[in-house]
This record gives sequence, C-alpha cells and structure tokens, in this order.
Amino acid sequence: MSKEQYVFDYPFETVLKGFWHKYPHPDLSFVKDNFVLSYDIIDEQTLHVKRLMYSKMYKYLWCYTIEDIKIYFDKRAMEMKSKIIKTSSMFPPTGQAVELISYKALEDFKTVYEKTIQGTEEGFIKKYAKKFNNTFQKGCQIIEENCKKITEEMKSN
Repeated sequence: MSKEQYVFDYPFETVLKGFWHKYPHPDLSFVKDNFVLSYDIIDEQTLHVKRLMYSKMYKYLWCYTIEDIKIYFDKRAMEMKSKIIKTSSMFPPTGQAVELISYKALEDFKTVYEKTIQGTEEGFIKKYAKKFNNTFQKGCQIIEENCKKITEEMKSN
C-alpha cells in the first residue's frame, strides 16, 4: 500500500473547484479524455458522480479508469475511488489496484488531500513509485495554480 498527503492553503470549496479543472493540462498530458458518465443527488448534501478517464502514456500503453466520486457538502469532504477497468496488452500488471482519494476541510481554511493505492502487486509499486509520486506532486501543483486563479478572480469581481 502506498499513501501520500498534501495540505492546500485554500478552503475546501476552492480546492474542489480546482480539482474539477485539473484536466486538460500539459503537465498531465497522458490524460487524454475524461467524461462524466452519470451523476446523482443522493440527498440535499451529497452528490455522486461517475467519471470515465482515458489515459495514454505511449503509443501502445493506455488504460481506461472509472472514478466513483462522492461529494459531501455538509461535511466539506470528497471521496473518490478509481479503478482501472481496461488496459492495453503492453500495460504493466496492476493486480486489483484501487486508488482512494479524499479531500477534507480543515480548520483555518485549509484542505487536506490524501491518496492511497491499495491492492496492487508490490513489485509494481516499487517499480513505478517515482512516476506515481511525480504525478501526485504535479497534480497538487495544478490544483494550487487553479486555486490561485479562482481566488484572484473572486477578488477582482
């Protein structure tokens, strides 16, 4: 199991907006498409979204991933579970890997982001840990940039 954490110096609502505008981005160019497949309002405070992601790293290295996202507005939290559903024959074996992501509001207008990868083959994690960590850091930087833009736009209005 691999676990990473990052704290944003922005409130949950701003980080959530930054998350939704993460793609497309040249620093994460391997994400080619993302489509909202469905969304449901579970109750007045919970939104459930399913999203399909298509990633292509090289000519013969691609995958489709399903993201199952729940946003709890009353708790100021978001949980996401991602699972690869289809890969090219050249894609490295991932076992039953599942990526678990959470964003939670903290006091003092900060938001904590946690990412855990569970159920994968240990060799896969060791071999690709540096690549995943680099992607994690870039994703955080992109959301930070988005949050900064959102905050600047709010101040100018």
